[in-house]
Amino acid sequence: MSNITEPTATIELEDKVKPAFYAAAFILGLLGNLLVIIIVAARRDRRTANDIFILNLAISDLMYLFVCLPTNVYMMFADIQYDLFCRLIWPLMTVTVNLSIFTLTSMAVFRCHVILNPFQAELRHRYVFLWILGIWLLGLIIVIPLMLVTKPTLAKPQGCIEVWPSFGYRQAYTASLFVLQYMLPLTIIAVAYVRICLDLVRQGRRQVPDHMANQERRRENMQVIKTLATIVILFAICMLPAQLAWLLHDFALEDNKSMVAFLFSISPLLLYFHSCLNPIAYGTLTRHYRRGYIRFFSYIFCCRFFTLFKRHPTTGHLGLNKLCGTWGDRKRKMDLNSEEWSQRNNNTETTISLHEELLHHGGSQTVTLEKETVV
Repeated sequence: MSNITEPTATIELEDKVKPAFYAAAFILGLLGNLLVIIIVAARRDRRTANDIFILNLAISDLMYLFVCLPTNVYMMFADIQYDLFCRLIWPLMTVTVNLSIFTLTSMAVFRCHVILNPFQAELRHRYVFLWILGIWLLGLIIVIPLMLVTKPTLAKPQGCIEVWPSFGYRQAYTASLFVLQYMLPLTIIAVAYVRICLDLVRQGRRQVPDHMANQERRRENMQVIKTLATIVILFAICMLPAQLAWLLHDFALEDNKSMVAFLFSISPLLLYFHSCLNPIAYGTLTRHYRRGYIRFFSYIFCCRFFTLFKRHPTTGHLGLNKLCGTWGDRKRKMDLNSEEWSQRNNNTETTISLHEELLHHGGSQTVTLEKETVV
């Protein structure tokens, strides 16, 4: 009797926990990725190639949440019996995963190139957009075979089934997805970030230990290294269960039925968790994103959230437009007694403030340098 009631109790508990987790993941992922989009939109005059990649990652994660999460919730309460759903929506879930993975890989490659080649000209935005267009095309092309073979099944439980000419084709496609979605991206990301970390360590050794600025720089480099290590570990952990589940399902199902069922039950949760963490992990790597987060939340906690969606009686503009304009225009934030400008190369953003009082007195000029590695 206990053998029967225990699985039933587990299923009932899972049915209660999953909707709550899905709701929390949707809200957290929606707010985090929308905040990244707002901050990138506010930097319209100072937008970098790195900002465009982060913007594409936020859009990819939002697509994943809007496509996959409602689908999983629907499947908890009803069966799938529509051909359009199986041929379009079901493969589209894989497309959104591809977009997120390929964007993360591209960001690692781009950052590695920028950090290791600091004196080369910055990649023009039109080439970045072409790069992103290639990501979308590749994500769609990989899913074309799945769109052709996926059909609804009329047998209970109803759902989508892949009808391949032979089971060997199915195994080959699963193995290729494992390489393209996990092994190859993970290898590229790990190698790129290891090279970045080694370069930062070499920079730290060349600096004078007693200098306060160099010590601060060394602490920032160590924080970047820890963050990059966290990104690689999160990618490896969150993506592995889904890939391993399909491999076991197509290559060793008979001996691992319980393991496959367990992996299929936890893999969506980890993928949603990863989509929610991307805005935190990648957005907080650069200082202007951290400052943007602080400004936005301080605006909300000061009881001015609803003013974002109210129109000004004179201009007719939303309060959100005013907030973004405030972020995007540094001149409104300049101190009356200082002159501030920005110099940007590939991997650093240097802000130099010259104090006018020293110029008036004719003394030696004190220049404050603040560097931020854009990784």
